[in-house]
Amino acid sequence: MRRRRSTRSDRRAEAPGPGGEPPAAEAPGGDEADSLLGRIVGAVLGIFAGRIEGIYAAVVAGVGGAFVMLAWHLAPAQLLTARELARLTARADAEVTAAWLVLEVEPPGDGAESGEFWVWRHRAALRPCVATRWSAGGAWRDDVFCGAPRPFGDHLDAAELAELGSGVPFAWPRGGAEQAGAPLLDLRIPGPVRDRLARQAPDDFLLPEPMPELGEVRALRSELAVLGHELDRPVDLLVAGWSRGDPPPLALAYDPNGEAALPVATAARARREPNWGGALLFGAAGFFFFQRGLRQLFAGSPPWARWGVVAVTLLFLPWWGERLPRAVGGFFPPVGEMLRELLGEALGPAGGVARHLPEEAPGTGWPAIGWRLAATSYADTLGALPVARPEPAPAGPDAAFTALSTSFAEGARRLAEADQVALFSALARDKARGWHGAGVAFLDAARAAVLDPERPEAVRQAAGGFLSAWVTRPVVEPGPPELGRAGRLAAWRRLADVPDPAVRNLAASAVAGFEGAPSATTE
Repeated sequence: MRRRRSTRSDRRAEAPGPGGEPPAAEAPGGDEADSLLGRIVGAVLGIFAGRIEGIYAAVVAGVGGAFVMLAWHLAPAQLLTARELARLTARADAEVTAAWLVLEVEPPGDGAESGEFWVWRHRAALRPCVATRWSAGGAWRDDVFCGAPRPFGDHLDAAELAELGSGVPFAWPRGGAEQAGAPLLDLRIPGPVRDRLARQAPDDFLLPEPMPELGEVRALRSELAVLGHELDRPVDLLVAGWSRGDPPPLALAYDPNGEAALPVATAARARREPNWGGALLFGAAGFFFFQRGLRQLFAGSPPWARWGVVAVTLLFLPWWGERLPRAVGGFFPPVGEMLRELLGEALGPAGGVARHLPEEAPGTGWPAIGWRLAATSYADTLGALPVARPEPAPAGPDAAFTALSTSFAEGARRLAEADQVALFSALARDKARGWHGAGVAFLDAARAAVLDPERPEAVRQAAGGFLSAWVTRPVVEPGPPELGRAGRLAAWRRLADVPDPAVRNLAASAVAGFEGAPSATTE
């Protein structure tokens, strides 16, 4: 038998170690362990690379699909829309019988259900809807009209909502005497989403300090309770209700020979000339990226199958394309948000408002949360005084805020000494602990108290304590013009004659900041 020639590595391995001792034996299974580790690392890297490749392909296909959707919206969809609008030849005024907001967000996945905190606000949208009753040629009809969804944002701005769609007014129905002319809010939430929000503890970032000692309404134990708190803006809602009045009739254009109907302003806005140049440009780019992404996603399939998938998905894209940003957002949320902003109107109905049958309208049958003045969390401040809508109605939001502030100043003056002290002490507590929904309407009441020499000293001190707390940072922004910004700034300016120089200076500085002017102080 031939003897194997000893290699250099063999001789090196057999050579005695230092001191003439035999070399240490190699750990058994070392090669096998290294090989196993290499296979594991390779598998992990392969999975990771495959996932990255899948995400890349999905994003490319999503961007291409968005371009194709945009091309469809620029020209072919305009032809179909013009054909439908040509039939809307009759006119009618519809009475608004109800209004609500629909919270649209995908229910949480398994991770959120198992206890992981569900970050939902940046994925959510609000869709305003109104129920109407109107006569079409002598026959009464009930229809629901809903606007396009708008991003939820960081907070719920129900009081500021003034349009159903571009040029189509929106106003909340007002309650009776128990609501003091304030609107009746109605926020409808999908059942699974509502259940999840009711179980999830809130993120305390920028939230007011919970005050369970004042009742469950101030405990803020869940995300659902936080939504209720964001609806609870009594001063804003009273100003909105007093200045806007009841919902105006909705002017409709309808088909006398069919069921189609739209607000007149929506029909006028939806009429556009097709932009074939833009459609060809976006269509070509979209087709290139879309087919490239899908072909990569289905790279293991035969060519005829890959091209078949491309053809079928493009053919039905106008029907399922509105889900495209959400689908891509599942892979890569920033790209989903980008697609939603890019498509804009293309995802919504023509003109921004769509008609629905009452039983099929968004939000129908969903659980709802609302707002009622009698259940406000500001019961020990705003609820301590009588509130009634003035007659005649204020001419605008600034006049409405001034009327409310004057009413509170008169009402506070009539209270007993102990009740006045309790009122101003509660207002100071609320400002310090982040509950800002009522305080601005009491600035005139507190100013009148500190300037009145006939008021008891305890009342003047409590009123001064509230003013000091209110002007201390962080200060509360006066809000948009639709909610009486100018009237609120005027209340701030009237603090220039209070005895406390610190209040005067801080108020002047805050007003300068609100108006974007250099800071000013008074002696």
